[in-house]
Amino acid sequence: HEWPQLSNTKFVQPRLTLKSMNTQSEGQEREVALTDIISSCKQDNKLVKILLEGVAGSGKTTISWHACQQWAKGNMFQEFEFVIHLSLADPDIQSAASFEDLIPHPSAEVRKAVAEAIIERSGKKCLFVMDGWEDLAPTLQASSFLRSIIQGNAPGVSLPWCSFLVTSRPAASSSLVPSISSIISVEAFSADDVTSYTTQYFSTPDQSHKFLSSVKARPSAYSLCSLPINLHGHHDFHICEMQPNICLLYLQLRQSHFSRWYWYYFYVIFDQI
Repeated sequence: HEWPQLSNTKFVQPRLTLKSMNTQSEGQEREVALTDIISSCKQDNKLVKILLEGVAGSGKTTISWHACQQWAKGNMFQEFEFVIHLSLADPDIQSAASFEDLIPHPSAEVRKAVAEAIIERSGKKCLFVMDGWEDLAPTLQASSFLRSIIQGNAPGVSLPWCSFLVTSRPAASSSLVPSISSIISVEAFSADDVTSYTTQYFSTPDQSHKFLSSVKARPSAYSLCSLPINLHGHHDFHICEMQPNICLLYLQLRQSHFSRWYWYYFYVIFDQI
């Protein structure tokens, strides 16, 4: 299976904080590297069920895809033989009624073979990366085949050793907390992160310097750069300022893919820059 390529990939290592699940240990959070999140969350060989929590636009989806791509390239999560990425916004995944339905492959034969292999080994060396818990309706969050798989009580399926990494916005994650073992928070971009991302994004130092100078001169716009999705939008519109023809095409594409409120939001960003 070939992982989808992230468009215009400029990946900056995220700032991740492992939060304590023990109320008596609050304040003992510590920063962890993306490559170490599995080992950092393992305790006494217990099952790993991680909640990756962050506000909208903080980079959760990018992190989930990047982690899967790096596993496929042999760079991380090599303790797993199976890494399965699920977009929880997919109606087919939401309506899954069997374990085989959770194997995202067009071939029924492949889905069956992979499902049987995972079940045969009780989920050992298998990691499910589930992106977008907030995309599930409250009824599905409370009771669904997806929820039962995470809880370990899915009908007819015994996966006591299966691991899970689930992304969610904070507003929706409370329904998931009782079923998970660790919480990792995706932190906002620091000033250094903004500079690093900008330097990678533009092709020349002059362009990156011009952008940073421009946006820092407008505190209201610069404050929005703490979220990766906002910073990416800033960059795209900065390029549009320099190349009007590209700007027109960019806006046409945005109009076809974003809702009205997001469309208006990008106009605000453009006006700020």
